[in-house]
Amino acid sequence: MYQIFFDGLPIYDPRTEDLLVREPEVHLAVGEAGEMSFVIDDDHPHASQLTKLKGILELRADGRPIFKGRIIRDPRDFNLSRQIEVE
Repeated sequence: MYQIFFDGLPIYDPRTEDLLVREPEVHLAVGEAGEMSFVIDDDHPHASQLTKLKGILELRADGRPIFKGRIIRDPRDFNLSRQIEVE
C-alpha cells in the first residue's frame, strides 16, 4: 500500500476517503533524481499545508520510504486543483 506524507502530515492514504489525490505518477531510477507528481483538490483537508520549496514530501510503500523530495511547482487549474510536482 502506498501513502504520501508532507512533513509527517498524511496527504494520500487509500484507506481514507478524505485523503485522496488524482493522477499520481512516480519516476524512480538508480543514479538519477526521482520525480513525482499528482493533482490535489482544493477541498482536501491538508491542501493548504503543501508549500513550494519548504518541507519534505515522502512516498511510502508498506510503511517504508521509497521517495523523498521538495515541491518545485504547484500551479492551480480552473477548478482550483493544484498540480503538485516534486523533485
